[in-house]
Amino acid sequence: MANLVRAVINWTGGIGLPGFTNLHFRNQTPGVISQAVVDDAVTKLDAFLTGIRGSIPSTVTLAVNATLTEIDETDGTIQAFWTGTPAAAGAGTGGSIYAAPSGGVVNWTTSAVRNGRLIRGRSFLVPMDNAAYDTGGTIATTDLTALNTAATNLRAASGDARLVVWGRPTTAGGTDGVSAEVTSSNVPDKVAILSSRRD
Repeated sequence: MANLVRAVINWTGGIGLPGFTNLHFRNQTPGVISQAVVDDAVTKLDAFLTGIRGSIPSTVTLAVNATLTEIDETDGTIQAFWTGTPAAAGAGTGGSIYAAPSGGVVNWTTSAVRNGRLIRGRSFLVPMDNAAYDTGGTIATTDLTALNTAATNLRAASGDARLVVWGRPTTAGGTDGVSAEVTSSNVPDKVAILSSRRD
């Protein structure tokens, strides 16, 4: 069992927004959350946002929430709140023309198995500006490279905070929640459609 820290990326300013992306981190050796874990998580998230902003419309603003929540991985109950020091909110540096529900997606993979399946997660990068796509309707090579690099750096096995996928309890009020460290990531060369802003 380990406690996790949940960080939230806020998406504002575009059609269908506001929205948010939840990401979870734990100590490099699963155990107690500390200020060092929180600070490292925020630093990695700030760098991640810097890495993806070139594909995000200029009308959309991204920011890491300064309040991070510590939860018990087994049942998701809140254990504490922590304060980080994220960079100031910043707008995307892509163009201003975009399709509101479409963008990219990061697939997070772990080596842990739960109920006979690998524990995996996804983070949607929606919306992306029109210039982030090529003439074939998939993600442009330059943007695809930048997105994959940002994802790789976020899951890097360095520092105090390690990115994990949290598997929620399988039943309401259950205590069988688990987490697994992300060991690989991939942004596929295809467009993802997001039907809900809850990520």
